[in-house]
Amino acid sequence: MTITYEEFDYEWLETLPIQKRKKGNQSSSQKYYYKDVITAFDIETTYIEEIDQAVMYIWQWQFGDKCTVIGRSWYDLRLFMEELKERLIDSRLVVFVHNLSFEFEFLSGIFSFNPDDVFCMDSRKILKALCNDTFEFRCSYIQTNMSLRAFCEKMNVPAYKLKMNYKIRRYWYTELSDKELAYCINDVRGLVQAIEAELKRDNDNLYTIPLTSTGYARRDAKKAMSKVSRTFIDKQKPTFEIYKLLREAFRGGNTHASRFYSNLILEDLNSADIASSYPTEICESLFPVSNFQIKKNCTKEQLEDLIYKKKKAVLMRISITNLRLKDDLVPVPYIPTSKCRGILYGAYDNGRILSAEAIAEFTCTDIDFDIIKSQYDFDYEII
Repeated sequence: MTITYEEFDYEWLETLPIQKRKKGNQSSSQKYYYKDVITAFDIETTYIEEIDQAVMYIWQWQFGDKCTVIGRSWYDLRLFMEELKERLIDSRLVVFVHNLSFEFEFLSGIFSFNPDDVFCMDSRKILKALCNDTFEFRCSYIQTNMSLRAFCEKMNVPAYKLKMNYKIRRYWYTELSDKELAYCINDVRGLVQAIEAELKRDNDNLYTIPLTSTGYARRDAKKAMSKVSRTFIDKQKPTFEIYKLLREAFRGGNTHASRFYSNLILEDLNSADIASSYPTEICESLFPVSNFQIKKNCTKEQLEDLIYKKKKAVLMRISITNLRLKDDLVPVPYIPTSKCRGILYGAYDNGRILSAEAIAEFTCTDIDFDIIKSQYDFDYEII
């Protein structure tokens, strides 16, 4: 059922029960309660190239399977939300928005948001926002990490995203066809149905549903780790000295432009990527579990025995001399200048070391050490 805000059944909203928190889910920091209904909000806009601005020409708000409320102006929305707020005494309404960051650019110009009530994951990347201490907007795109169509398909819900010709300019006074209205309405109906299916699948409610897609993985990890004793975990905490080594050895992905092809336009190229590489490595590769132990007066022979024969995870701080690439055509030299202290007579490739007479200190892992040995000829001493 599609209605205007004047036709909305406000008494129905008042009689809706408060959603109960699950046992053990009571948080001392949460003094608010949610109405037991899933709602979704969306707007459609027209982009005006001449002034580089977009204008909203319709908004739609789905309330469970009860109705879809539509309006054509921000004035309508303000009146509707004021009326809703009067009926939502001591409770909040959760409103899912697929890509809240976009809608927030408009909403923040219409409503006043307290900075403390807006949760940003990054600049202009809004996870959730509380409006008038009553309407809790949540980003379902960040929560699912999927397009609306993909989310609906995954949850096997009947409402799917229809096609719309965005080249046509539409304004608040533009008469919309039944097909255009169906496009607008299906977005919020489909989102509500998908969220409801997701809650049912995971036995969640509005208090427990993760706000981000990684929240599900964190929850699974916590559940798995709940069987591990706290004493065991505490024993794995590094000492301050080992923690410093860990921080020194930490580095990100090995991304680098080949010095032989930078500033050139290359054609007819292909590329490949590994999907979900991080979780795959976590499941399939070996990682140290017990704490690192300091081995004093370690010789080179002992070090390489630990790495190559005993297959141990090793942290080391070494000094390097006479460093040279084995092959001058190596496209991505591995040693970064940012990880070295005291480089003497170095030759560089955009932050990577091609050669050096000496490096006073370099902290690395057994994996780094093995890659460096494959790329460079060098002498080293263990610090």
